[in-house]
Amino acid sequence: MKNNYKNKALKFGMIATAASTFAAPMIPYNVFAAEVTPENGESGNGAKDSLSTAQTKTNLTIHKLQHTEKIEKENWVKNTGHEMELSKFGTGVEAYNPQKYGDVGFTIYRVNDAFVNQEGPKTKMPSEKQLNNKEVYSVVGEKDRLVGADGTLKISDLEDGLYYIAETKSPAGTVEAKAEVMKVFLPRTNDEGTGFMKDLHLYPKNQVKDLEFKLTKKDDDGNFLKDVKFQLYKGIPGEAGATAIGKEMTTNEKGEIVVKTEEGTTLDVGDYFFVELPSDKVTADGTKEFLLGASAQNNKDNVLRFSITKEGVKEETQSLEFTNYKKPEADKKLTDEKNDAVVEAGQVIPFTSTVKIPKDIAGGQAKAGGENKTTIPYFVFNYVDTLTKNLEFPDGEKPEELTVKIGDTTLTEETDYKLTIDKNAKKFTIDFITVEGDINNEEYKNKVKVSDNIKNNAGQEITITYKLKVGPNAKASEDIQNKMDFNYNNMPGSKDKTITKETKQNTLKAIVNKVGLGRFGLGEGQPLAGADFLLLKKTAEDNKIWLYEGKDEKGYPVWTETTLPVENYQKEGYAEELNKVYGTEYQRLLTADAKKDAAKKAVLTSDEKGVIDIEGLDNADYATYYVREVKAPENYDLYADVVTLDVDATPTATQINNNLKPDMPLTGSEKMGIGIVLAIGLGGAYVVLRKKDAKANVQ
Repeated sequence: MKNNYKNKALKFGMIATAASTFAAPMIPYNVFAAEVTPENGESGNGAKDSLSTAQTKTNLTIHKLQHTEKIEKENWVKNTGHEMELSKFGTGVEAYNPQKYGDVGFTIYRVNDAFVNQEGPKTKMPSEKQLNNKEVYSVVGEKDRLVGADGTLKISDLEDGLYYIAETKSPAGTVEAKAEVMKVFLPRTNDEGTGFMKDLHLYPKNQVKDLEFKLTKKDDDGNFLKDVKFQLYKGIPGEAGATAIGKEMTTNEKGEIVVKTEEGTTLDVGDYFFVELPSDKVTADGTKEFLLGASAQNNKDNVLRFSITKEGVKEETQSLEFTNYKKPEADKKLTDEKNDAVVEAGQVIPFTSTVKIPKDIAGGQAKAGGENKTTIPYFVFNYVDTLTKNLEFPDGEKPEELTVKIGDTTLTEETDYKLTIDKNAKKFTIDFITVEGDINNEEYKNKVKVSDNIKNNAGQEITITYKLKVGPNAKASEDIQNKMDFNYNNMPGSKDKTITKETKQNTLKAIVNKVGLGRFGLGEGQPLAGADFLLLKKTAEDNKIWLYEGKDEKGYPVWTETTLPVENYQKEGYAEELNKVYGTEYQRLLTADAKKDAAKKAVLTSDEKGVIDIEGLDNADYATYYVREVKAPENYDLYADVVTLDVDATPTATQINNNLKPDMPLTGSEKMGIGIVLAIGLGGAYVVLRKKDAKANVQ
């Protein structure tokens, strides 16, 4: 059936209202359409009009407009059907920009001829859902015809009829209210009433809002991080063409950076990402409190991404969150009973190292795109202990009594960590992370293995305890150092970061200076070689006496508990008693020394300069050291007392003087008898102290 359209003055219009509950209403603006008459040419009130039999086609141009501020109803502008200057629509109204706000599309619905008489008189516009009723409405061309970059949509050669034009596609997040359905009768009589308009122009409007993206920065305790720097990029992280936009940005007191399209950042449709920059709080090299975000760099691992698409932006994607985690901490100390820096050669000393597990050991937390993200896990997290030349593994193979604990939980080798010992390099390594494959591979994150004990105790402290042995040749002039290197990395492509801690100990020494004087202690004195001594010590903790028995096959000093007296006391027969008990031990040690190298002998003998250097001793808090002469040099008297040594890094030499033996008297000489009495009264040896430099290590 063919419909006829009356030639009344056609007034043409449309209505647009708010499309969301929170947005301000859009501009309603009206044009009145031609009335549709029944087939018999009568209007709805029975009036007779001549029927138009003209068959025309109309070109329709939709000029999509945008504005950000609400426009009151009294300021609405009517469509005329003609092309209009944008300035007529008021300040702030401009052509819609799909590159900035996303795609807007319209669908043209033609009322099927059988329903024109029903639809024509209607004043209430059908909903989009109703327009999908194919029995009543037919889609002209394609659905969702998009406006172009200039904000216009052109439809050519529309046939006569009744049309509804609906905005059926609009971007999320940027368009607060889309245009309401428009009703159009075609053809439209021109203003002169002499014909029909070939080209028709409509100006639907959208109230739009500028996009806002907010990045919130926190530390691993949940506190906002101020003064952290970022740079915004457009493009795909790690790909060529990614371009920095604007200047670097700094988080405020709330840890926020807010990016708005209205601030000249030229945000439009495209992909974006944030890159974290070094700052006074955050660095990649571990020199500041927090580590630079490995998942916030210009590479494929970046998680701080957002996009503005032609379909718009979902609200939940406009908020991003990123956490900066504190760098790992590590420390090392000597933990013997005295907890001091002086040790004895051959002593087995305990060490304690602590390592704080970072909270992002297995990956940290971030949020982007409306989803929770896991940042890059650590792929290097190990402890390396290096022994200096004056430290050894107690059994020559490994550290003694090695334990690795978190609190009261003892970690298990091969399950929680891997232990590697390099005897030649004198070091051992504890790896808390294993990586099965290349860390530069995109899938490496799935190959990083961290035990549940480590992962579940992130933020807690690992305690490593073990014992090492002071080397046999430790000297007071040389430091005994034990170095810890704790290595970590969670940023692929960067060098491992290292925390280095060292413990430093020393041994002490004593010097015996053997001097021979003339008869009766007279004369200048001269160095005495060949005097033999036994070395003893009394430990402060238990007051036990220990006798030095020389060195074992590895060169370590051997001390055995003894009952030999070391305290000086005067009683009848004292010298004879000392000579007896010390003489017995002396003979025993001489026998043993006969089978040893000179450097390992127990009996200490003064050299040609009369000196005995004794290295590798501890301080008085640990032990007091003594020597007792057991054989005097030829033609000299034996010094009978036990002598306490001065022990220090640069000790005062303990000088022990021996008197030259007097000549034996001739038989029957009265004068010589008097000499014997004088010799007994004045003869013997004595000890004095004087400063003397170290000469040679005889221990």
